[in-house]
Amino acid sequence: MGGQTIGFRVEGEDDVESPALRCTLVPGQAQVDRLDSATRDTATTDAAALDTATVAAVLGWIGDWLGTDDDLAPFYALAEADPPFQPIIQRLYGYHQVRFFTPFENACWAILGQRTPLSAARAAKRRLMEQYGGAADVDGHTILGFPESSDLIGISSQDLAGLVGSERKADRLLAIARAFAAESAATLQAMPTEQLGAWLQALPGIGPWSVSFILLRGFGRVDAPLPLGTTQAFDRELLQVGRAVYGADLTVDGLTRIAERYGSQWGSWAHYLRVAN
Repeated sequence: MGGQTIGFRVEGEDDVESPALRCTLVPGQAQVDRLDSATRDTATTDAAALDTATVAAVLGWIGDWLGTDDDLAPFYALAEADPPFQPIIQRLYGYHQVRFFTPFENACWAILGQRTPLSAARAAKRRLMEQYGGAADVDGHTILGFPESSDLIGISSQDLAGLVGSERKADRLLAIARAFAAESAATLQAMPTEQLGAWLQALPGIGPWSVSFILLRGFGRVDAPLPLGTTQAFDRELLQVGRAVYGADLTVDGLTRIAERYGSQWGSWAHYLRVAN
């Protein structure tokens, strides 16, 4: 957060119909603040290490990460007309989509994971975190933070390529870092989904599937363009989990028709489908 690494621990409070979270922030002495839609903007702290504005900003990021302000009612209303999907709703009722901690991290992961085994992509991401991110000690565990865009823009392409194992990916990561550094988080969040998607697709290495991925998992836009038919890998993955719910004879066309019935809530449906399987 603004060059400072802040660790945190999140715990649930109350019940699924009236949920809230309690967040303990470190470094410094513990700050405990209640995070829900009623108090999120008026958070206070009893610790000198973090000022009130920083605490409020951190709670905002944590809330975005956990999708605390997402309204699930429209999605649940549409799901009532989908009997095969009801057991998933019952099992995950009250679950909000957990996203990448920042859209920038999500965009970088989209690049790191391209044509790369998952284990290698994770190792490259960890090297970035160790070299250019920050660390905080939470309950005796050292937690690494992903770099902010401003942490990467001054790195040479050669040095970055040494960490991620690819000159092309290094060049793309640097270009993406510069683009995110040039726009405030508030500006990007305020963009309509279509405009934000166009901004993302102008980034190097970000195609239609990655656009939907970042819109959904980075920005929480459940109305992101439906990426079925854009890549075989995505079609195969979603079809596999879809068949576990809708039957072994389900086709990509059939899956697309189901997704389209959810309209602007298709992203919530797809995420629940994947989480449940």
